[in-house]
Amino acid sequence: MILTIINTLLIVIPVIITVFAALSSIPNKYKIVVYTLCLAVFILGCFKIIIDINREKAEKKRDHFYQSSIERQELFLRGLSESYIDDLGSIPLYKHSYLQGIKYKENNDYEKAVQKFFECMQHPDIELINRIKISNLIAVCHIYQDRPTEAKKYLFNSLNVLKRKKFKNESKNLSFSINNNLGVAFLLSHNLRKARKYLIRAKNISTNSGIIEDIIRANGNLGIVYLYIFNFSAAKKCFDKTLNLSKEINWKESEANSLGNLGLLCQQTKDFTQAILYLEDAELIYKEIGDKKSLGKCNELIGSVLLDFAYDTENKSRYELAHHYFVKSTAIYEELGYQKGVATVLIKLGNACLDISLLKHNFEILDKANIFFEDARSIFISIDYRIGIALAHEGLASIEFGKKNFKESIMHTRETIKIFQSIGDTQNLTKARRKFQITKKYMKSEKSK
Repeated sequence: MILTIINTLLIVIPVIITVFAALSSIPNKYKIVVYTLCLAVFILGCFKIIIDINREKAEKKRDHFYQSSIERQELFLRGLSESYIDDLGSIPLYKHSYLQGIKYKENNDYEKAVQKFFECMQHPDIELINRIKISNLIAVCHIYQDRPTEAKKYLFNSLNVLKRKKFKNESKNLSFSINNNLGVAFLLSHNLRKARKYLIRAKNISTNSGIIEDIIRANGNLGIVYLYIFNFSAAKKCFDKTLNLSKEINWKESEANSLGNLGLLCQQTKDFTQAILYLEDAELIYKEIGDKKSLGKCNELIGSVLLDFAYDTENKSRYELAHHYFVKSTAIYEELGYQKGVATVLIKLGNACLDISLLKHNFEILDKANIFFEDARSIFISIDYRIGIALAHEGLASIEFGKKNFKESIMHTRETIKIFQSIGDTQNLTKARRKFQITKKYMKSEKSK
């Protein structure tokens, strides 16, 4: 609102002054000075309006980009580096807690895994190098739980110890793991400058060590950063490198992940056909290696691409095809008991209903969208997945806004703001606050009618 007033004044005031000067009896030499100054201010105002319009377009583009943040998160979480203890020693309690922690982690029960790892950390006879490794594992669990702030505490403590102490054989490997995981933690909180800083460090360490798997992880995560900042050529370079190296060492899972990242890159550049081709290639590999969870994710991502394709071209039939892929992915997630995946698909189905309601001007479908978002929110609350809860509230806010229930829309937007504040997600926080102000503006406008 303030920017609009300023822009208007920069255009209107010079015009008024110019007219006033032309009608007045002041000497011509002063009129020329006034005309020149007014022209300069007028041109400045025009440039400012153009810059603001371009910024608004970029923000809209970024908003749409962040709507699919769950999928990118699922992909870059694959690039975490985990440090395991090779020699457990002969302390029964310590060994038991560590092995239990690993088991819980592998079963996605991260709360219990953290408890067991913390028990190991408290043992008086644990070696310092193993304390750092377990601290890194705790950080990984926190990242999987969408708790980047907690993860960073453990990672920074480990990094400080590593700087003070020198370990003969494992310093480089641990240094890579910690810097790489710090990059991922900053990615989660959308602090892209720091994410890039630590991932470049990790990339340099991996290049010097020559460990191909680490080079792949660092480049994959760095590619995600470039994807976030719309540096698509740099992102493609990273993803092409991870794909070629994965093929070179026959690391099938990483090859499929790289294809998935390339698919997301094409999705953002609106090359939807190529995006689907990449994802279909990834789907074949996941089938080959029997990775059901990733197979479900791949079907979900194809559905997401088709949603964007449908929205971009206003092709309603593609919504039906997207729905087909979402149903396939949900069936796999339910078979695996993967509730987060089920809820993520519900969010996307809700967003599809919102799109269709705008395309067809059919606001009855908003009731269906409401069911999807409410069901998703319930699941996300049950598994304490905060980004998911925020996205559900965001969807519910959009529904209420569409129905002109601005008070309820503001209530849901407040919830998203609280969550993004709590996890330090400044990008989505800015977006939510902007929606909050827009809704308040519309609510005032409705009251004044």
